[in-house]
Amino acid sequence: DEGIKLVRELVAGLPERDRMIMHLREVEHESFETIAIQLEMSESAVRVALSRARKNVVQQLRATYEYGL
Repeated sequence: DEGIKLVRELVAGLPERDRMIMHLREVEHESFETIAIQLEMSESAVRVALSRARKNVVQQLRATYEYGL
């Protein structure tokens, strides 16, 4: 599906830490605590980074689809 391919590309374009956080949370379903330990970050920093990464991907998706209309 073209939409899934686009999302994968947008996620791949994220900074490495954000990409890792998204992967651990969304694909591997790791807890915030586990991610924080693995990446040596606080849980709140993981939550903020994940939120920003998701927002970034959504904004880019919107921009892509709005531009295409």
